[in-house]
Amino acid sequence: MYKRLACMAAALSIAVLILGGCGEGTTSSSGGSSGKDEETPVSLDFGGEEIIIAYPWTLNSPDSSPAAERHYQYIQELNQKYHVTITEKSINGSYYNNNMVTTVLSGKPMGHIMIGYDQFAADYYKAGIFANLNDAMAKTGIDFKDGTLYNQIVTQFCNFDGKQVGFSNSVEVQKDLWFVNLRMLREASIDIYDIVNKGEWTWDKAEELGKRLTKDTNGDGTPDVYGIGASSAQNLSESLASANGASLTRLNEENRPTLSWNDPAALEAINRMYKWCTTDNICRPTPSNQAWTQAATDFVNGSFAMIQGPIDYLSNFQSAAMKDDFGVIPPPKGPNAQGDWYTSIGSISFFQFIPVTYQDRAAELIQLYQELSKNPDGLTKAEAWKDSYLDLVRDDQSMEYLMKLGFEGRQRLSLTSAVAVSWGDPSMAVVFENMAKNTTSPGAAIQEYTSQFQAQMDDKWSGITLTGIQ
Repeated sequence: MYKRLACMAAALSIAVLILGGCGEGTTSSSGGSSGKDEETPVSLDFGGEEIIIAYPWTLNSPDSSPAAERHYQYIQELNQKYHVTITEKSINGSYYNNNMVTTVLSGKPMGHIMIGYDQFAADYYKAGIFANLNDAMAKTGIDFKDGTLYNQIVTQFCNFDGKQVGFSNSVEVQKDLWFVNLRMLREASIDIYDIVNKGEWTWDKAEELGKRLTKDTNGDGTPDVYGIGASSAQNLSESLASANGASLTRLNEENRPTLSWNDPAALEAINRMYKWCTTDNICRPTPSNQAWTQAATDFVNGSFAMIQGPIDYLSNFQSAAMKDDFGVIPPPKGPNAQGDWYTSIGSISFFQFIPVTYQDRAAELIQLYQELSKNPDGLTKAEAWKDSYLDLVRDDQSMEYLMKLGFEGRQRLSLTSAVAVSWGDPSMAVVFENMAKNTTSPGAAIQEYTSQFQAQMDDKWSGITLTGIQ
């Protein structure tokens, strides 16, 4: 659990710049819409009150970047306009998560607007700490389904039993990309961009290139360079499943989470991961006892020709001053892929909510949040996002792929990280790792663990219907 939270906290470091520089997070309080000075539906006047937006991660100071300074100045404008003092507050993540429920239920929440992580959402909902935003949305006319401003993956997920309980103005985070070492590919006479652009980037092509690029230079039987690497065996399997029109988890006919790793298209993906890691020996996913950034480090050091991983790896490549040229491409298509282009996984990670303490004030709070979400520079979400990533991406073709995946509705919602019990014994991640190590097979793992994992999910999500996902 803590490994994944560390991963998410680090992932937040870039997107702050995307939407205005409020802190180290993919959410920010200043990005998203045209920034036009529109009248709010209900008059806001907070009478000088302090409104706290609490984050479980470190926030950027106003002098850390031009974007952060602009965001700070924008807050001052809103403070004056609505007679309010907006405070964006950083609270230690462990304290934040461990004391979330008790502080809210005691009537002393850490903020008026707070952060919830996807894997805790069911627990928080059952504890009754979320305000129901339905009436506030009707009163203000605010629509969290507005994709120009709000994260639609979050909006869909955070609708429980017909109640909208969460929201986010962040960009849908790209957790499922492939990074390629362009030097290694050029030396092997591989034009990866031409392959992608022709629609020929498939599992079979990835396997073919993986075999060509795997090298055992000293003849000891162990590759020195693997053709394919991954952030984890589970993430690689989820990536392949998504690119094959499937998922490791999905909603059943009652809109409740169910394990779907034995659905034909998902099982096909798991078997392909297993083949690459065992029979072919061209793939080495990062073990669960190593840092989530290890695949990025190994890629920088030349141990992989291609890796699957999150967009957050771009900052690792930059900080390590990677010498080889690299590119960013979509995940390869599976045989059951639909559509004329590629897709990738979109995950929830975190969302914002209003504590039930402020249920009767939800309308004014979401209205203030919407004002905060307007981009003072007049940029769209896509423009602000692209501007913040220009220094991390090394060529125009990679940026084009990222923009298409991020802003053309090509991300498939993955529920696995949100609905599965990630820290069970054994965890799903460890079971996939054991498949990659060939200590178990996909068939044996599914037979042994399906009932256990499903029981964990049923217990976690009992009595909750996810009504926002179509």
